[in-house]
Amino acid sequence: MGVAEVENRQRLSLYHYAIVALLIASGIFFLFVFIRQPVNEDIDFCRMIWEGMQRGNQRVIKYIDWEHLKLFGQDIGSHYGLARTDEERAKYQQSFLKGVSLGLRQNRRQAIVFKNWRNYYRDGQNSIVAVDIRRPDRTLVLLFTLVKEADGKKLIAVDWGR
Repeated sequence: MGVAEVENRQRLSLYHYAIVALLIASGIFFLFVFIRQPVNEDIDFCRMIWEGMQRGNQRVIKYIDWEHLKLFGQDIGSHYGLARTDEERAKYQQSFLKGVSLGLRQNRRQAIVFKNWRNYYRDGQNSIVAVDIRRPDRTLVLLFTLVKEADGKKLIAVDWGR
C-alpha cells in the first residue's frame, strides 16, 4: 500500500464522515421544522388574529367564527345573529373590530407583556392556545379557542384562564 493510496483512503474517510454529519444535521432540521410546525401553527394563527384585532385590521374578519364567538364571557355570536343582511353583518364586524382595537389601545398605558404562548389543549377539531399576560401587579392567562370548520380554522372564543 503506497502513500497515495493511504491518503486517498483518508480523504474518502473524511468525505464519509462529512456525508454522515450532513445526513444527521438534515434529520435534526427535519424533526425540528416539520414535526414542530403543526404545534406552532395554532400559536401563530392566534397571534396573527390577536395582533390584527389590536390594530383593527379587517383581514382577520374571515378567521373569526362570528356566529358562535364568545369574548370574555360575552356571547358576541348572539348579537351578530341579530343582523339580518350581509351588509349589516359586515358593518357589525367592522365596528366590533374598531371597538376592540380602541379598547385595547386605551389599556396600553399599562405595561402589559404577552409571554409564554403555548398549546394548552388539542383534540381532533378543537385546540386552545394560552398566553401569559404579565402586568406589573399580576400575571393572567388568556385562552384562545380554535375550531376547524369546512372553510378552515376559526377563532371561536377568547377568555381568561386559571
